[in-house]
Amino acid sequence: MSIEAEKKFDLDLLIQQIGPFGKFQLINYLLICIPIIFTGMFSLGFAFTAGNLDYRCGIPGCDGDDPSLSAPFLDFTTPKDGDKFSSCQKFLHTPNATVTDQCQADLFDPTQLRDCAEFVYQDDETTILSEWDLGCSEEWKLSFVGTISQLGYILGQPVTGYYSDKFGRRTALVIGGILAVILGITRSFSVNYIMFIILEFLSSFACSGVYNSGFILGLELVGPERRSLGVFYINAFYAVGEALLGFLAMLTKDWRFLLRITYAPAILILIYRWLIPESVRWLVTMNRPRAAAKIIDSAAKMNKSQLTPEAQKMLSEAFYEDCEIFSEKENNAEDVEECNPFAALKSRTLLLRFLNCLFCWFSIYFVFFGLTLNSVVTVGNKYLNFILNCLIEVPAAAICCLAMDKFGRRFVVCVSLIFSGIACLAYIFITSDVAENVNLALFLFGKFSITMAIITIYVYTAELFPTKLRLTFLSVCATFGNIGAMLAPFTLLLKNRHESESNFTGILEELGDFGRFQIFAYILLFLPVFLTNMYTLNFIFTAAEIDYRCRIGECEAPDAPFNSNETFLDYALPPGQESCRRFSYTNTTGGECVASNFNHSHEIACNEFIYAGPEHTIVSEWDLTCPSNAWKITMVGTFNNIGQFIALPITGFFSDRYGRKTALIIGTVICGIFGIIKSFSVNYPMFLSLELLEMALGSGAYSACFVYGMEAVGASKRLLGSVLITSTYALGQSFYGLIAMWTKDWRNMIRCAYAPAFLLIFYFWLMPESVRWLLASGHYHRARRMIKKIAKVNRVTLSVDAQKILDEKVAGSDRLPVELSPETTKKNPYPLRTVLHSRILLWRVATCSFVWMTNA
Repeated sequence: MSIEAEKKFDLDLLIQQIGPFGKFQLINYLLICIPIIFTGMFSLGFAFTAGNLDYRCGIPGCDGDDPSLSAPFLDFTTPKDGDKFSSCQKFLHTPNATVTDQCQADLFDPTQLRDCAEFVYQDDETTILSEWDLGCSEEWKLSFVGTISQLGYILGQPVTGYYSDKFGRRTALVIGGILAVILGITRSFSVNYIMFIILEFLSSFACSGVYNSGFILGLELVGPERRSLGVFYINAFYAVGEALLGFLAMLTKDWRFLLRITYAPAILILIYRWLIPESVRWLVTMNRPRAAAKIIDSAAKMNKSQLTPEAQKMLSEAFYEDCEIFSEKENNAEDVEECNPFAALKSRTLLLRFLNCLFCWFSIYFVFFGLTLNSVVTVGNKYLNFILNCLIEVPAAAICCLAMDKFGRRFVVCVSLIFSGIACLAYIFITSDVAENVNLALFLFGKFSITMAIITIYVYTAELFPTKLRLTFLSVCATFGNIGAMLAPFTLLLKNRHESESNFTGILEELGDFGRFQIFAYILLFLPVFLTNMYTLNFIFTAAEIDYRCRIGECEAPDAPFNSNETFLDYALPPGQESCRRFSYTNTTGGECVASNFNHSHEIACNEFIYAGPEHTIVSEWDLTCPSNAWKITMVGTFNNIGQFIALPITGFFSDRYGRKTALIIGTVICGIFGIIKSFSVNYPMFLSLELLEMALGSGAYSACFVYGMEAVGASKRLLGSVLITSTYALGQSFYGLIAMWTKDWRNMIRCAYAPAFLLIFYFWLMPESVRWLLASGHYHRARRMIKKIAKVNRVTLSVDAQKILDEKVAGSDRLPVELSPETTKKNPYPLRTVLHSRILLWRVATCSFVWMTNA
């Protein structure tokens, strides 16, 4: 915009004149908050429509016309899974045609299990689980609803963001809301899971822009000093919508009826086309000052504000002056370029802001939605927990707004993330004997903290980018946030994994939390943990920069030592360019090294260098000097980290399939092999390729070591185990520094550090496998032998019940799932396709990988 045009229509001055938050803004905020309430209900509806229920196997011949969850015949028809009956398996039933009553204990064989073909559900609630039998092996489909819902938001937000910036905030809010109503009500009439999941995606896609449009519409309506108050209104009403969803779900307990009563009232959004004004800031940026002036004039009258003569003149010019002047100022080439987000990202400042926002949104959304969804499965009444989990957002929003004004946006984001992380970590160590109130209080504190983070990041992001592109950038950031939200529903499956292993918790507790056997295991862990840290950080020394300067061949010998005080350097090198440039030598006869033989008007690039000190790195090996080659030094660290990133899923799969011990041994030995080969590199590309391969194939050994250490000890000693492992990791860092200081040569440094890795070959015979992995993988014979050995070493005696459970598992090991059965493993041992076909396992690996990358 030109300076003259700015003087003609100063929007900030006009908003200040009408008041930053008067009656006009208050009424419009309250109207905007009604769609926000509906958005809160729509965004989390899947927590109840696809909620879990209690169920068991249906037993033909025993269940009558009106079966119930509890029945006396379950004692001889259904196996026990911990303290309750199995939900997915039953004993083999052999009918006897000679008797009328087929529900007799002697007709069921407890040594043979069969998967359930029909189910009995709790009769006081219906979800899509009971509607389409989505239990047991189909249970992943429940979590998949949440993922599809968030995927709709991910794909919809950039579209609605662009649409909102192009056609207006109000238009995007109305159209998105109406489409969501139509699709939501249609979804309540779904006849199968496929139809339901498609409509879930489409309704989320349509609704994705309602919250963002409402948020920006409200934020652009008030002055900067009252934005925190506006943010509080938006988030408080959003939390009310979430809590209202929980209340309605508690009343209806029917997923179809719940959808209809939550979506039907939202048809009122249709009248918002005439009920609320468009954003005045958007109107100005779209060259429509006359429409903006009408809204400002109405606001001034409603707020009973007295406009200054200057402000009145601005409105008068906007009303009656030809609007061509505004079009002219907006259509110049500079402003057109500013409307292009890719052109805006050419600014280094905007690019760094954008990348930081992407990471913060990604992490915050994962925790926020993870806590919200897990509130329905934590201890206590799931409806009350969900309502409290949502209402805690109201005081969090209030305190957040006050804190943002007092301490600033960045400080609030940082502190709230730290507190939420502490709460989530502390929740891990809460045992079942802790009071429900304590459990819930810690859970709510985590939600309180992450709510402050998500509110602040919205405001912070909206203020970091220019008005024309504000919603575009905000929507892209929200898209990345929803990728984290996509993973959140599958944290419920991680909980199921933990519960499925609870059978053996008592046995493992009897072995002792940290006895002699665990001490021996941790002593063995010392070497691989120690070595893997040296390997992940070796590039700090192998690619370390060292002092260097141009070698002046006309004045010094090829083997001359580094000396920056030579007198000829004053006339052979340009001032400030001693490392990379020199003056050309004009005496072609090779005469004396004097100043007159150097052309001080002609600089050339150095082609020979002299390096300082006794250190020898790849910089001096292959002349990786000056700005033209400096990027190659940084690239070594980049390839090292790329390799570690690739190694996470590889190690995760390998460790879960073949065992913790095997994964950590093979990973460390592979590092040793590639490391020794790397020390004989003949050029930079060979070195860089081996750096990547070493990390990609072997660096995951540390992850396997950490998991092994955590599984080796009891829950009360895991913090101690974590401290021991991380302390050993730190020792590896320190020791590698000593090796570098002693050798001072990158090739010898690598050989000294990597050679001990081959000692781990003996670990195949020295180190025991993780008992928890053996039990979880169905290797009950090996697990029983290992448990007896641990009991002997720790000098404990297993109880009769523990021995009975082990004996039962060993006796029934021929009834393992198909993918672990002896017949399958003999024909096709641990096939990769079996893992790929397990959607639950894939999502668990994806979720854990995300958490590791976030903390890294």
